[in-house]
Parts: sequence; structure tokens; C-alpha cells
Amino acid sequence: MSDDLHVKSSLSEIQTILADYTDWFGCIAVSIAYNTSSPLPASFSHPTSFDHWVANHEHDEKMIAGVVKIHSTLIHVAEGFIDYIKMNEKPSYEDFLDFKNLFDSFLASLRSLNKQGGNNFNEDEFGLTPTAQLNNDLDREMERLRRNGNPFSLVMVRIDQFSNVSNTHHAALVVASNIKECIRPFDDAYYLGVGMYLLSLKHTDMVGSEAAIMRLQQFLERDEENTENLTISCCLSEPISGDEVDELLKNMQNDLNNHMEDKDAILKFLDISPLERFIGSK
Repeated sequence: MSDDLHVKSSLSEIQTILADYTDWFGCIAVSIAYNTSSPLPASFSHPTSFDHWVANHEHDEKMIAGVVKIHSTLIHVAEGFIDYIKMNEKPSYEDFLDFKNLFDSFLASLRSLNKQGGNNFNEDEFGLTPTAQLNNDLDREMERLRRNGNPFSLVMVRIDQFSNVSNTHHAALVVASNIKECIRPFDDAYYLGVGMYLLSLKHTDMVGSEAAIMRLQQFLERDEENTENLTISCCLSEPISGDEVDELLKNMQNDLNNHMEDKDAILKFLDISPLERFIGSK
């Protein structure tokens, strides 16, 4: 098969995967909503089209690992939901949101593959989400917040004293690797350059994001690859509906800049609502 035909075949299969999994998720969601196990439980078996596509096409294993991990987690979580359905029980709203976030993340990853010709999972050299997707991703989360009240947190992470690090590229890789270990498959992390990262933690409030960062600091401290004893400082924020994300990120950056000499610092940027800002300006 020629390269062009191979790409077209791969893209066609991705479209099939998108359709198969959308139907599958819809089947589970309807059964949860209406507390019924009809259609028959056999209909709940996850589609095989993704597994077939992975097995029968050449891929960069490192680049596709992210979407494979999301898929594996999605299927594992779905099995628990199918057990609920068979027992005519309902999962908690929070658990269903986590399931939906996994499903959305899986579809988004497939669409990224589709745009790139079906060959590579959309990650940067550090294995994180490319910054080119940052604005669209945050716009989507702000819309979910506005429409459904789904909370999410932003965490700006800085490698402390980055200019004094002897091997900055290795340092950036070490921290990125630990970030990937600490966040869930449906969360996003971006490398902003110069030892700076941004984490977007779905369905997570300020308390949850602080726990995630403390875990990240502990992971980094224990990492044998951290030969330069790197530390990180962070600024946390929980956006509210109506926030201007660019302004919020700028303020978080300023807070970190005001603590340039600190190490292992965890800062909280506490914003106020647009109405409160308007009232306060009078």
C-alpha cells in the first residue's frame, strides 16, 4: 500500500473509532440516566476498533503512549459503571463527570491524531500537551464552567533558580516526567519554556490542586534523575465564570515573580468576581 493510501486508511479508521466510541458512551450514559440495563449488557462491551487500529498500524510508541493510557483508564472506569447499571444503581455525579472528562479527552486526542494524518499523538518533546492548544483548551474549560459549573484549577509551576541549573533541558524533562506521573489522564500540562509549566486540572478545586502539587514536590524530591536537587514553586488559581484567562495567567506569573528567591513555595491567587471588581472600582 502506498504512503498516501496508508494515511487515508488510517484516517478512515480514526473516524470509525470516533463513531464507535461515541455510540458506546451514549449507550452507557442513557442507561445510567434512565436506570436501565437495556440495551443488553453485551452492548456495553467497549468497541474493538481502537485496539485494532493500534495493533495494525505503525506508530511512534512514545508519542502514542498518552492516548493508549487514556483509553486504558477509560475502559477500566467504564467497567465500574457497567456494574452500577447491572445492579440498577447510579454512580455519584462527581464520578460521572470524571468518566465524561476521560471520554472527552480520548476523543480530543483522536481528533488531534486525525488532524496530523493519523501518525502521531499530539504531544511536545516533553510528552506534554503542545502550547499551541493552550488557548483552545482553556476556552473549552471556561465554557464548561460557565455552562455546567464544572470547576477546574490552573497551576503555574516554576523550576526554582532555573538560570543557575547546569543542564536546563534535562531539568525541564525531569520535572515534566514527574508532572505526568502526578496528573490524571484527562488533565493537561504545558511547557511554557524557561523552566515554566502550566497545569489545567479538571474537576478540581483549590484544595485538590494544592494536594496535587504537594505530591509533585514529593515525587521530584525522590526522583533519582533529579541529580541537581531541583525544587519547584507554584501559583494556584481556581477560575470563576467571567474571568479573562490571559489576565489571570499574567497575575499568576506576577505572583511567582514576586517570590523569585523562594524555593518550594505554594502561592494561591485568590480572584474576585467581575461584579465585585466592578463594585470595588467605584
